Amino acid sequence: AASLPPGSTVTILESQALASAASGKGGGFMARSWGDGTSTQTLHELAFDMYETLCDEIGVESYRKLPVMSVSPGPNSDKKNDNKKKNPQVADIIPNWLDGSVGRLSPMGWGDDTAQVTPKEVVEKMMSYVNQPGKGPGVKVVLGTCTGIDCEEGDGVKVVTGVKYQDMEEKEEILQADDVIVAAGPWACQAEQWFGGSVQLPMEGVKSTSIVWKPPVDGDAVEATAL
Repeated sequence: AASLPPGSTVTILESQALASAASGKGGGFMARSWGDGTSTQTLHELAFDMYETLCDEIGVESYRKLPVMSVSPGPNSDKKNDNKKKNPQVADIIPNWLDGSVGRLSPMGWGDDTAQVTPKEVVEKMMSYVNQPGKGPGVKVVLGTCTGIDCEEGDGVKVVTGVKYQDMEEKEEILQADDVIVAAGPWACQAEQWFGGSVQLPMEGVKSTSIVWKPPVDGDAVEATAL
């Protein structure tokens, strides 16, 4: 916010609540080097380093670096050949709760360039931080569903002037804006309709599963490892 022109304000249009969907409850996994050799390598590195610094600055408690392993299930038999004993090179990062029959094991991160954080906590702590008294204009959240982009045309060029949305009472409203950022994840493809087809945002889905559980009630420590 320090780089914004004087008098600038930031408004977030949110359909329900900040970090209220699956992305707010997911594992929040981050890897610094998994973009190596791609066009987004610098972005991977910048974001990973930024989160480590930011989480410390705003007091995020869930941030932690942790090892990552690729694990395939072992044979389902009485003998249960356990490959954990056959891979001494990764013994230090095998969690104590990985106690079933295990097949192939391979490290994907040793805990120096892989980390995890609770996304909802990050969002809530950032909002609290930027809205502190004396920190500037802060960030305003408006609840509603985007229905389009308001534009003005001059000299053959369209200029964005606002965001059309339907509020929680289904009333049509417009948020006046000089700049609009579409940050809707997989739902960003709806912007093709908002901009009248002038932009193309092809999106493809990839099915994945994230399992998150609470620590045991007996208080025993659970080793942090991502599989």
